Amino acid sequence: MSETATARQFLATLDAQPVRITSDHVEDPRQYPARAAYIMPKMPRPMSKRPAAVAPGQEPCIDIRLSHVGSGTTSKEASLDMTLSNQPLTTTIGDVKRAIQDQTGTAPADIRLLYQKKPCTDGKTIQDLGAERGQKEIELRVMLAKRTSVEDAARPGKLGPEKEAEGKEPGNNRGGEGDAAKASALGVLGKEDFWSRLGRFLSTTLPREREKEWVLSVFRKAWERERSS
Repeated sequence: MSETATARQFLATLDAQPVRITSDHVEDPRQYPARAAYIMPKMPRPMSKRPAAVAPGQEPCIDIRLSHVGSGTTSKEASLDMTLSNQPLTTTIGDVKRAIQDQTGTAPADIRLLYQKKPCTDGKTIQDLGAERGQKEIELRVMLAKRTSVEDAARPGKLGPEKEAEGKEPGNNRGGEGDAAKASALGVLGKEDFWSRLGRFLSTTLPREREKEWVLSVFRKAWERERSS
């Protein structure tokens, strides 16, 4: 009952208030009280002007100097040290990777570009990295990604016919030591305890269960293919 009495008292208080202004109410603005003019606050810094249109072929350009991360002792690593001259500021990281591919034959998927020790995504432009008009050169570090695909490594014919033929030569067998080692390894792979220990190891390195199961299945398929050959 107390809640009902409170509700009635609240409604009675509302009824005592002045009548609400209707939605079609019109008031004469000349009767408004005088107010001072409202002045917009000043911006902390002036708005930047829209850059003037540049004719084709007259865009600001910059030299992109590429240097390999590492010792650079191999010929492939040494070939990554180059300079791409007169590149527009709108050049993307993907364009730089394709330019490296044209000169060295390295696939863009195997190339990692770093600017100030930070990786660069393919969609970023040289201007997004901080290059400005009038700047003559920008340096990017090149790093080659290591092949970690287990499926590619286990695929037959991955080493090429020359390497496979070299491994099958009788002179490289050393009196059957290679066959004995292979038989011993296949014996270890035939034990379920090996696969369970491998699964526990993959759980510590791969955060997702789906990735672990995929890598484990690739190993099993490669082993079964080798056992049946």
